Amino acid sequence: MDPYFRSEITYELLEGMTNSFGDENYIGRFLFGKIYHGIIDYKCRGLQPGTVKIWDKSVSTNDLTFMREVILLRNEMVNCQPGVVKLLGYVCDGEHLALLYDFKTLTTLCNKLHQDDFDWLRRIKVALCIGRTVKFFHSQNPPLGPFVIHNLDANHILLDEDYIPKLFDFSLMTGGGPFSKKPHEETEPPSQKSGEKDDIFSFGLLLLSLTSKQIISKKEIMGSLIPHGSKWNLSEVESGGSLIGNEKVSLSLVHGSFEAEPYFYAHDGREIWRVGMQCLHPSPDERPSMKQIVSRLQKLKIVQSHGDLVVVKLHDRPKYRPKCQF
Repeated sequence: MDPYFRSEITYELLEGMTNSFGDENYIGRFLFGKIYHGIIDYKCRGLQPGTVKIWDKSVSTNDLTFMREVILLRNEMVNCQPGVVKLLGYVCDGEHLALLYDFKTLTTLCNKLHQDDFDWLRRIKVALCIGRTVKFFHSQNPPLGPFVIHNLDANHILLDEDYIPKLFDFSLMTGGGPFSKKPHEETEPPSQKSGEKDDIFSFGLLLLSLTSKQIISKKEIMGSLIPHGSKWNLSEVESGGSLIGNEKVSLSLVHGSFEAEPYFYAHDGREIWRVGMQCLHPSPDERPSMKQIVSRLQKLKIVQSHGDLVVVKLHDRPKYRPKCQF
């Protein structure tokens, strides 16, 4: 367990950190609540930025969902993942549910997707880190894994000032131990393999959203690139669009502005949207595994040539030090 973890924080403490959850501290929503910027007043380190996640208590299953997430984030192996938020403490006082993260949030991935200062290099860094994080959860990691995330989404990924992405919402996760089924479902979830392929579909949407500078939704993909009843044909996509009836519909999957950037390689652009489209194959069995996806991303020229700029290293296992009061 993380030696910095503190469970005994209060809701009043979080109110003070976030200016009473004021609008100026608001970051965005997740599936069951809201995220805020916070300032932590450490007695041993002074003022440090943090992030606060407030759950909606009106949802009856949130107490169970909340505690499952606490268990997950206190796992030592999860703590070593750079693509997962670091938990400092939580509030569960009968009236409030809240988590405190040791993490300075820039914004959500969703809020940043369309912005021009989010360049190609940073987008590859984000894609690779998310891919490696999902690969970790899909792998055999005792005693809790493997996991299926189920709600991998740009709104559920935070970015820090170094553009390191952090997954922070695991409310629908299934896997081993207490994650055997979703809290709001009475029946068992789909098989592990089926669930993993759903995550891969979601990763494909994220990948294409990163390269196109827009949110690519499942509805848009199914309606324009994979019309109902049509045969999947990746070569049609590679030539600029897909066939709907007798009309060819174009969809820009790599934004043209990237071509002028120094770290952009045309081959990388083609390979990334080829991987993205394969993740979206109508047949789950035809979608690649996260291990295969990460392997292909790591072979991109930008990663091979500038790995020091795009590869986020694993955290060291936490070493014991006395708790820092705040």
